[in-house]
Amino acid sequence: MICLEFISGFNDGFYVRLFSAGQIDLYGSMRLILIPGFLLAGWLADIRHRKYFAVSVICVYIISVFAPILLEEQQHQYLNLGLMYVYLSFLVIYFNVTFFDIAADSRNPEFYAPLGRIIDIIASILFSLIAVTVNTYLVLAIHLVLLVIAWSIQIWKAQHADQKETVNESRSIDDFIQLYALTERESEIARQVLLKGESIKQLSQELFISERVLYRHLSHIYEKTGTDSRMSLMIKYRTYLSQHQN
Repeated sequence: MICLEFISGFNDGFYVRLFSAGQIDLYGSMRLILIPGFLLAGWLADIRHRKYFAVSVICVYIISVFAPILLEEQQHQYLNLGLMYVYLSFLVIYFNVTFFDIAADSRNPEFYAPLGRIIDIIASILFSLIAVTVNTYLVLAIHLVLLVIAWSIQIWKAQHADQKETVNESRSIDDFIQLYALTERESEIARQVLLKGESIKQLSQELFISERVLYRHLSHIYEKTGTDSRMSLMIKYRTYLSQHQN
């Protein structure tokens, strides 16, 4: 969010200077680009559980970082202005949906729901005041540093979340297996089936046993768990998991 607000403040300062010098009109028809920008950002935020929204925000962010520098000639100013309006529309939607999600999981949703827009406005003003006092290339350098830091944090969080999810999944599988009188070897095989869902050939290779022996162990597992296939075993585990979580 710091990165997003910093580029927003920098763009505000950049175009306000041009507007003050009479080089560009901030109140012209280019503002209408906000409409398709809002529609596009809102659509991306709604589809596929926002699968593509974060990527699209990052892409628009990167374009907005470099556009004022790469397209600083006079004939490109209106193209820059259009990109700024697209970026602003994505920024507003991003802050709104982020705090809407926070509000949905909080005890005071009416407090958190409008907080995104409030923070967006305040931060934009503060960063615009900072941006107008520093060199353009220094701003670019700051952006690159912030982008690397933010990207590193996201990678770390994703890896940490995956590790945590794997640990939780393993514990849930162990709890499920303990409900049945499986031998140590059968428990190991059941754990592999539920955790990885690999083919018979892959399972036999990982467990260092023949496929015939693996089938024999699986038949014992099916008999003890009241299932008749790996798929039905996984369905039974998922049913147990949903009941346990509820």
